[in-house]
Amino acid sequence: MEGRHAREYGRFPPRRPACAVHLALLLLGSGLLLGAPAGAEAAPSPALGPPEPRRAFLDYADGSLYLRGFGDNLIFMPAARMHIDSYAFAGPGVGDYQRPNGSGLKLNLFFRRFVLEMGGLILKKWTYWLGGNFAPTQVDANQAPLSSANVYDGFIGYVPIPQVRVYLGQYNAPFSMENVTSSRWLDLMERALCVRTLATPYNKADGLMVWAETPKRTFEGQAGVFGGDGMNRPSLDNRVDGMARFVVRPLSGRRDALRLFHLGVGGRYGSRDPKFVQYDAPALSTPGGYAFWSPTYTTEQGERIHVVATGRQAAASAEAYLPFTRFDVRGELVYVNENRRETPETDKGRTLRLGALTGFGSYFQLSVWLLGTPRISGNPASAYGVLKVPNGPASEALYGLQLVLRGELMRARYDGNARGGATPGDLSRRTDDITVNAYQAGLTYWATKHVRLTTEYSLYRFPGGPGSNQAVAPGVKSGAAPDAHLLHEMSFRAGLAL
Repeated sequence: MEGRHAREYGRFPPRRPACAVHLALLLLGSGLLLGAPAGAEAAPSPALGPPEPRRAFLDYADGSLYLRGFGDNLIFMPAARMHIDSYAFAGPGVGDYQRPNGSGLKLNLFFRRFVLEMGGLILKKWTYWLGGNFAPTQVDANQAPLSSANVYDGFIGYVPIPQVRVYLGQYNAPFSMENVTSSRWLDLMERALCVRTLATPYNKADGLMVWAETPKRTFEGQAGVFGGDGMNRPSLDNRVDGMARFVVRPLSGRRDALRLFHLGVGGRYGSRDPKFVQYDAPALSTPGGYAFWSPTYTTEQGERIHVVATGRQAAASAEAYLPFTRFDVRGELVYVNENRRETPETDKGRTLRLGALTGFGSYFQLSVWLLGTPRISGNPASAYGVLKVPNGPASEALYGLQLVLRGELMRARYDGNARGGATPGDLSRRTDDITVNAYQAGLTYWATKHVRLTTEYSLYRFPGGPGSNQAVAPGVKSGAAPDAHLLHEMSFRAGLAL
């Protein structure tokens, strides 16, 4: 092995018979002088066999275990993550809200993620990562748990030089700072509302991506082509999405936290063929599972209508991250312009009207490390999917206490007849606006970077009402509080990341 694991084997000088005879006589004389018992047998000399072969060994650095083979030609790292979440809800009419399957916004405890995974390196050039999520988070029409076991991350990568990596498979889509950040190390329990609903509603994408950076990471870029239909869904229409994210770190030469200051931009563009794509467009929902805007609705005549993605799907983003010694600020802005069509449930090949979803969302966040090691969980959008091989002892931060404050807004529009249609759709009959304000506060105790205990409060405000806002509070949907504008979510997470 290289470095501290190298093992030196004995080397012996050429044999010199005369010197050997003199040494033997000297040892014999010394034994007689010391009173060695008569007839005592001399200890046998160790046999000079072949050197012990080098074997695989278990290594450790920064809290992670690595199984390293001979010459590091094969490196294996076992991993897992588990998020045990609890949510409680409050607000006018919240207790009366009910989904079609009978469930509502009730106090609950569930597994948000239960991911078993592993990764490693082969021949120091090929990297891999694979994992599956086994956490059921929904119930069906009969309120039976739905199995959601599927591929979470699964890709093979090639690293021709340390500054260039090529990935093929399924992984976090390279668009927006928070989406590139692993769910292991998010500051709050889930990603910002504008990221998880507008920028990358499917989180992961399957395709081919190149990730490159300069030696000091002053410039960094990710670009690739993807199926575009979301994680674990094969491409349906022979069309692809292009995504890219570019970052500059103008202070990368510094040695303090400001070296990580970055500015970034991103974009994605693709299209959907209406002849083949029939799945619903993404809903807009809170982390607690309340869908304040749904892609399905029932008309006054009782007909079920679906809003489906079709044609152009485009978005752009801007981001900034400014870290100091014990606190940092960050923010992102996302703009979307995506085409939609409305179709009846009984014949999804028939288009009733052509619409569009446009608008933007943004958030601003302040993070303060009250105790312990700042940024014990790392930095946002760090090198995703890269296995860092241990090279000597590494220090490990023991704990940290982090306070996060975030404010967010969404100003979007869904016009069901923006591109034509015989009659207006019910969603946009009164208004096209989708307006949400969100305020969040979270406190997380990190026991090393592997165990987290997070308590979080989120307030969602939906200005106006059904006549001026398509996004409405649960009390409006239940009918119990038609003038309601608020939803409170109180949540807790016990997390494990290995």
